[in-house]
Amino acid sequence: MLILFVFGSRHVRNSDVHATALSRPQIVTSSDPSRAVESATSYRRQREEADRLLNKMRGAPDGWVRSSFHLPTRALWVDPFRDFYRCPATVEKVGKMSDGGKWLCGVDTFLQRPGCVIYSLGSNGDTSFEEAVINRTTCSVWTFDPTLNEVATAKVKAVPGLNFAAVGVSDEDGELQLRGKARPVRTLANLMKERGHTWIDVLKMDVEGAEWPVLKSFIQTGTRLPVTQAQIEFHVRDPQDAIETMDGLLGLGMRVFHVEDNNYCTHCPGRFYELALAHTSAQGELLLDRTYEV
Repeated sequence: MLILFVFGSRHVRNSDVHATALSRPQIVTSSDPSRAVESATSYRRQREEADRLLNKMRGAPDGWVRSSFHLPTRALWVDPFRDFYRCPATVEKVGKMSDGGKWLCGVDTFLQRPGCVIYSLGSNGDTSFEEAVINRTTCSVWTFDPTLNEVATAKVKAVPGLNFAAVGVSDEDGELQLRGKARPVRTLANLMKERGHTWIDVLKMDVEGAEWPVLKSFIQTGTRLPVTQAQIEFHVRDPQDAIETMDGLLGLGMRVFHVEDNNYCTHCPGRFYELALAHTSAQGELLLDRTYEV
């Protein structure tokens, strides 16, 4: 059954959704009729493998799952999600080839649309990714980071075309203790509302562990993320919890299209992983708008 979800006040008929998504020049969300079958197969395999590992972990001693920080244990959690969704456009790394660059789908197609929006949550003063997408896309680019000092803040604000806000993201509005100080945070929904956005084309998150409560807030309410694709650095402390969270994201239509083991942190091997996820319909199409069918 097709269900029409509408974000914002604009109502669109079912027949208009495909016209809106597929009639734009150079925009193709489904490259062949087999995509729905392929997407469903990949989804089923990932869920089955995740369930298998979860059952294994639940029956194992706590020391094997939770307390061990060695690479083989931590690497287990990402293995089910390497059966990739085939994104219907070119996938490439944008920004630095080392830590900081992100794998995106459709830089020369999807991210050339009018009204495109990119959010970069967490920067640590490194704007290489933001500068790259500003130079290559038509998107409005926003960086959010409440932890920067005065020098780093001035540097970020000086980047042409980059919008900056000294606020972080969390599962609720308020303040969090970050780097020894109380810092302002907002929910993703309120960050968007305050800027008049109803949809994010690229959501990049590198927020040092804060990704977990943010993502869980969507999973627990059964709310789909209002994004086309998300590039997230996962900071793994509990492999079982990581698998359960990823399992929940799969249930919300998110499909992994790239995994990169982040080995640039020499003192924390196996703890950080860069995952690129695409938001898809049940038909395997990439969702490009706030109005879509699932």
